[in-house]
Amino acid sequence: MNYADYPVVLLENVQNTFQKLRNKVKENDDILRIVKDENLELKIEYTRKGYDFKFSVANPNYSNNHVSFKVLHLPSSNREKGLFNMPIISSSKEEILNRFNHWLNILKKYENISIHPKDKVLRDYENRFFQVFSFLDDKSDDKALSFKNRTLLNIFIDKTIGFLVADDSIEDSEEKNEIIEELKELNKYLPQLTQGQIKKRIAVLYSRIYFQGVDIINWIVKEGKSVGFGQILIEGFKGLMGG
Repeated sequence: MNYADYPVVLLENVQNTFQKLRNKVKENDDILRIVKDENLELKIEYTRKGYDFKFSVANPNYSNNHVSFKVLHLPSSNREKGLFNMPIISSSKEEILNRFNHWLNILKKYENISIHPKDKVLRDYENRFFQVFSFLDDKSDDKALSFKNRTLLNIFIDKTIGFLVADDSIEDSEEKNEIIEELKELNKYLPQLTQGQIKKRIAVLYSRIYFQGVDIINWIVKEGKSVGFGQILIEGFKGLMGG
């Protein structure tokens, strides 16, 4: 695209608005990711599998001394699951950011929903597995994984997929197949994810495997050793098992 086709006041507004949104995604990259950032459009998605929640800002227009954007987000509110779809004027009142924060607060409420006992159990497992994979330095959660660790993690995830394919102890075949597909997707997008995002997704997936009653812990330690994560994982699992 040619920026010369647009007035500077519009481009400056777009630049400022998009940067604020990128910063918010970075602050919440355990549950959010940017899936499109080009041609004056920014699209953000909720990372939980099975949720088609999204927020997009596009089609900026300058008219009557105001810049407006077409804003879409799903869900639209706490009361409605439908799509919010309307133009919003961006000004010093930061309407776009306020709308984004409204959407983000809805997602955080979904994150905290625990209707059935298993919801709380899975949440607890997620928190524990998040700590287990401590080879990812918390101080670097907003950075990409090193090439060495990414390569090792690629191998480790491939081995996990092979383990699940061969394992017949998971009675819920739909859940098993879904976990396998999500592991493949994680492996594919590792180069594009921050360490914080990777840890969050690993925690979610391996807690789901563990919840199915699969003897995954001994296997993880054994295979972790083979790819260089062994001792760190052993120490991490001491915390998972309570010492």
